[in-house]
Amino acid sequence: MAHQQGKTDFLTFIKMCATFGIEKWAICMDKMTCTYSDTAGHEMLVEEIPQ
Repeated sequence: MAHQQGKTDFLTFIKMCATFGIEKWAICMDKMTCTYSDTAGHEMLVEEIPQ
């Protein structure tokens, strides 16, 4: 994702999330993932966090 590569700031990132219907995200430090969910709670994307 562009945000992980430093190509966007946080405000741009959250605006992009809203545009694509993402309501929230959750970080799992054990699996090193970020899960993005819509307003109904459906997982839209699970992204690996680079180490």
